[in-house]
Formats: sequence, C-alpha cells, structure tokens
Amino acid sequence: MAESQASLSPISSQVYLLALKQQWADGTLSEEEKDFLTMLRKALGISEEQHEDLEKEAHLEIYLQVILDTWKDGILQVHESEKLEKLREEFHISAEDHVMIEKQVRGLLLKQK
Repeated sequence: MAESQASLSPISSQVYLLALKQQWADGTLSEEEKDFLTMLRKALGISEEQHEDLEKEAHLEIYLQVILDTWKDGILQVHESEKLEKLREEFHISAEDHVMIEKQVRGLLLKQK
C-alpha cells in the first residue's frame, strides 16, 4: 500500500476501494457517481492523494477482472479487444501495467485448468 495511506484506517480504505470498484465497474463515472464518491471520501477522511492511490488500485483490479472474464473462453473477439483498449485508455493503464496484468491473468487461467 502507498505511503500516503499510512494514516488511513484499513476499514475506511477497504470501504472506499469497494465503492470505487462498484462505481467504476462499467468503465465510466456519471456525475451522480462522482458526487457520491466525493461525499464518501470526505466522510471517511480520505485525502486527494489517498483517493488517487485507491482509484488506481481499483482501476487495476477492474481491468484484471475484465481481462480474466474475456479470456476465459480462450477466444478474444474484436468487440472484447476494443472494450479492453477503451478501458485501458480510460483508466490510464500503462503498457507496462498491461503486460504485468496479462501475466497475472495467464497464471490464474492456468491454475484453473
């Protein structure tokens, strides 16, 4: 966990991370979702830096799950590839992070066989 989260309680961190993952699940945030997250962040005492760290963590976890879901059948359809690329751009996931996540997914899929 990032150094900026040192003073953040584990419960607040987990609650906010879960909320981030739920709100970002479709790859975008509506104004209502942004407002909800802002309200929750303030109520939990989460700083902007902590928010950014947790949001990046949520994005990476969501991206990993989407890759896992799309690769489960062993066939990557064009629309799935386009969805992944759009999500990667929206979440600002670097090529390096993408490769790391792909490796994790391959490992998870191999364990399931």
